Amino acid sequence: MSPEQARRAIAAALPGVVLRTLAGPFSGLDNHCFRAELASGGGGDGGGDPWIFRFPSRAATARLLERELLVLPRLGAMPLRVPDHALVGEPTAVFPRRFVGYRAVPGEPLTRERLEALPAPKVERIAERMGAFLAALHSYPLARLEADEAARGVALERKRLDWLDGGAEGLRRRSDAALAEHRQHPRWAEVRAAVLAAVDRDAAAWTQDSVLCHGELDTKHVLFSPATGELTGLIDFGEVALDDRTVAFDDLRSLYGRPFADRALAAYDHPEGDRLRRKVAAIDRLRAVVLDGRRRLGLDGGAA
Repeated sequence: MSPEQARRAIAAALPGVVLRTLAGPFSGLDNHCFRAELASGGGGDGGGDPWIFRFPSRAATARLLERELLVLPRLGAMPLRVPDHALVGEPTAVFPRRFVGYRAVPGEPLTRERLEALPAPKVERIAERMGAFLAALHSYPLARLEADEAARGVALERKRLDWLDGGAEGLRRRSDAALAEHRQHPRWAEVRAAVLAAVDRDAAAWTQDSVLCHGELDTKHVLFSPATGELTGLIDFGEVALDDRTVAFDDLRSLYGRPFADRALAAYDHPEGDRLRRKVAAIDRLRAVVLDGRRRLGLDGGAA
């Protein structure tokens, strides 16, 4: 998509928007993106602030954008900035799909290397702000979401952690079945007893949550300011979905390490915060028992 095509698409779908500049495209496989400045009073309260116009390049990407449009404009005030999708262009003869314009979220991707180069107080502050953001995101009212889905004809994916199906009894049954194939091993009985005891110890923890989640937490979607060392925002909510609240903290461990994720978890100020922390601790205990059991059975690595 050329800049001239983008200009024509914006003019056709958003006639009140007056562009001062338009640069790009900065395109991937999924979208054609342009960075723009709007004239003051030019339909987007421009005032020289940078904007991003994003045009889905194919039908599958357009469906992802519909998920974002279902949620992001309704998030309200959040601890971190997210794309606000303040401008929505409807399909026209010039461009056949909906597209969006939003104020650019400032910052650069927070890679693990960049995080680890920051002073410890900055890292702690970033972790705390991430925990606050996740608590706010997980507070999104699902009753309102369901009403919006019905009104818009757009549904978010409902994800599940299969190993939590059936609660403690289901986990006990699956654990026993997985261990059965090692019944001939001389240490099988002790390993089985340890695993089932760990399941039973935290029986109340094995429940499935369902909260609004980013869906694709990745270092390229987490933005920070190299100048200040502060977290600035999160972008790319195309995979937004309903999932268990522990998933976000597993993602943070993978991205930035366990100490960071644990600090974010400690800062998770939510009515379900204490139960979440108990659940994460229970999962860690079970994983440790399973890993130890695999070692005793002579198996390679693995986790619950």
